[in-house]
Amino acid sequence: MIIFPKPLSGSVRRPHCKTCNKITKKVTAAILLLAVAGFGQMSLAATYELPDGNLPKGCVYDGNGVVSCGAVSLGANDTVNLSKSINWKMTELSAGNNSKINPGNNFDLVIEVTGSVSVGNNNVINAAINAGDAVRIGNGVDMTGSVSYTHLRAHET
Repeated sequence: MIIFPKPLSGSVRRPHCKTCNKITKKVTAAILLLAVAGFGQMSLAATYELPDGNLPKGCVYDGNGVVSCGAVSLGANDTVNLSKSINWKMTELSAGNNSKINPGNNFDLVIEVTGSVSVGNNNVINAAINAGDAVRIGNGVDMTGSVSYTHLRAHET
């Protein structure tokens, strides 16, 4: 005869369950996988060195003062530094919050965009910007230079 101890008052004993253990392990593994995947998607700020260093994806330097790109999307806190004066040509420009373009203002930068420009909040930009379409500028942007555009839209709340 097997004698089981009596459960404490108010508690219920559950029998050992292989299926329950498997489910618990799968749920735990899924939670860990989601946590790791979330951390893997977090990106660090990028630093670009135009024209001779690390360029944004899809950009090329022609060796004669012109960096050409398709659409450029700078993430939050990204920085673009210059090692000499250049013209930076692209189809679209998007700059996330707190990004910096030519923050040292040591060299002249002309940004030529055939489409639109969208700049987030609290950015630093030292450049002349020529846009073929709308220019959207967020709050708290510190800009030195000029802007020419087809449409200008200040921060919309």
